Amino acid sequence: MPKSPILLLAAVLMLVPAIHAQQTQTTTPPEQNIPGLSPNPTPPDNNMAHMSERMARQRNTDRQKQIVADTAQLLKLAQQLNADVSKTNKDTLSLNVVKEASEIEKLAKTIKDRMKQGY
Repeated sequence: MPKSPILLLAAVLMLVPAIHAQQTQTTTPPEQNIPGLSPNPTPPDNNMAHMSERMARQRNTDRQKQIVADTAQLLKLAQQLNADVSKTNKDTLSLNVVKEASEIEKLAKTIKDRMKQGY
């Protein structure tokens, strides 16, 4: 038995911080594999690149749809112009035919510019 209660108290007080430190050490929990989730998430830069690629594909798809719609309109205008020109004779050219030709020219330039955007 120790000679003095003060020595006993001092010994206990010296051990308390060491015991407390052992008990409060944080351990990392084991990794859990959850179905559907990758164990190592992709870094944000990779996600941004993937999102950027997806947005570019969407823009190309939208541009292609617009080109198809504009081309269909161009065909319709060209057929209308053909019909209107067939109604005129060699000495008469209607002002309407000239306006239609100008409209076709503008639409064709728009389609051409839109096609160049993809390259």
